[in-house]
Amino acid sequence: MRLVETEGFVDVIDRKVVDGDACPLLRKLGIRDVGVTKAGGEWAFIRPSPGFGLLLVTIEGEGLVVAEGSWQEAGQGAAYVMPPGVPHGYRVSPEVKEWHYAWVRFEPDASYPEVFREPGPWLTRAAGYSLHAANTGLSDEVTRANDPRLTGIWCDLIRASLVGLVKPVEQEPRLARMWAAVGGRLNGEWSVNEMAGVANVGREHLRRLCQKHYGCSPRQRLTLMRLRKACELLMLTNQTHQVIAEEVGYGDAFSFSKAFTKEFGVPPAKYREREKVQARDHGTTRESLSGSWAIRISTR
Repeated sequence: MRLVETEGFVDVIDRKVVDGDACPLLRKLGIRDVGVTKAGGEWAFIRPSPGFGLLLVTIEGEGLVVAEGSWQEAGQGAAYVMPPGVPHGYRVSPEVKEWHYAWVRFEPDASYPEVFREPGPWLTRAAGYSLHAANTGLSDEVTRANDPRLTGIWCDLIRASLVGLVKPVEQEPRLARMWAAVGGRLNGEWSVNEMAGVANVGREHLRRLCQKHYGCSPRQRLTLMRLRKACELLMLTNQTHQVIAEEVGYGDAFSFSKAFTKEFGVPPAKYREREKVQARDHGTTRESLSGSWAIRISTR
C-alpha cells in the first residue's frame, strides 16, 4: 500500500482540512494548510528532512512523538512542535489506539518565532481548544458559504491561537537566550566563556545559574543537548555516525561514540539497532515516500 502524505498517514476516522487554495488568506499567514484529524489504527510518519513546519495539539486520545531522543506520550493538552527542515516523528499510540488532534502546517519560510523558538522537535503543554475551534470553524465556513468576512475572522483566530498556544515556560531569561543560541548551532565549538558571553554573565555566575536551574554545569547540559539531538538523528535518519557526530559538535565518530556510550550505556550503533528491533517486534514495515517514512504497525 502506497500512502500519499497529504491524504493522511493513519486509518482516518474523521478529518477536516483547509488549504491555501480553498482559503487564500492562509497563504498570507505563511500557512500551507490546517485541519483536525481523528485517527485510529497504527500508522506513523518519520520525516528525515521535512519541507515544512508542523504543529499538532492533542484534543483527545494519545499519540507518541519523538522529542529529546525518545518516543514520548502526547496526551490531551500536549503540543508537538516541528520546525521546518528538522527531522521528526509521530504516531498513534499503540496502547490507546486513537488520536484526535488539531494541526497547522507552515510554509518553510513562515515567521513564527513564538512557535518555533526551539531547534526542536519539542513537546510541551498547551491549551488547544482555541486552535481546535478555529480550524473546525474555518473548515465548516469554507465548505458551506465561504464568506470572505467570516473566513477572515477564523484565520485571525488561528493566528491568535498560535501566538498564545505555546507560551514560553517561565525561566531565567539570560539562560533562555544562551541555550537558544547554543541549540541553533550545536556543531559550534562552544566554550564556557563563549556561552557566558552570550548570557552576558561571568563564567562562575553562569555555572551557579545552571546548577540552580538544571542541576548540572553548563558543559554537562551542552553535552546532553548534543547527545539528545544525536538520538533523534539516529532514530529518524540514515546518516552515518560521522555525519551525525559533526552535526552535533563532535570532531569524529570515535569521540562521539565514546560520549554517547558514557551517557546512555550503549554505543550509537546498538542504540540504532535497538530501535529497529523494537520496530520489528511490533510488526513494522517501511516504505519511502518522497523524503518521508510511512510506517505501518500490524495488529496481532
